[in-house]
Parts: sequence; C-alpha cells; structure tokens
Amino acid sequence: MILKYNLEVSSDTVQKNLKRIVNQIYKLLPLREEQEDWKKPLSTLMEELSGMNNLLIGEQELFFSLLCKMEGLF
Repeated sequence: MILKYNLEVSSDTVQKNLKRIVNQIYKLLPLREEQEDWKKPLSTLMEELSGMNNLLIGEQELFFSLLCKMEGLF
C-alpha cells in the first residue's frame, strides 16, 4: 500500500495498527463508567486516526465513520 509521501506500508501493518487502536477504544469504556479521565485518551486516539486518514489515500470512508462515532462520545 502506497501512502502519502510515497511511503510503502503493508496492509498487515495498517490492520495491526487499527486493531491496536480499537483495543485502546475498548479500554476507554471502563474509564468512562468509573468517571476517570477518558476524554484525553479519546482525543489522542482521534488525533492518531486523523493522521492515518491523511496518510491512507482512498480510505477516507472508513475513517470518517469511525471518527464520527468517536466524536459522538464527547
């Protein structure tokens, strides 16, 4: 997969990174229920997804849906 700046990354690498982000999102749920700080980690994950969105040309539909759902948590 060719990214912005002509970087080449395997699809497996992208999938592993997305899986890591999803796992971190699930870790936010208990924080929110226990009224601990969950907004800062959520914001950080959204920034990371926005950055991936800018790098992965042609995959905006996937990131748009995910970012919309995460924005709704605020």
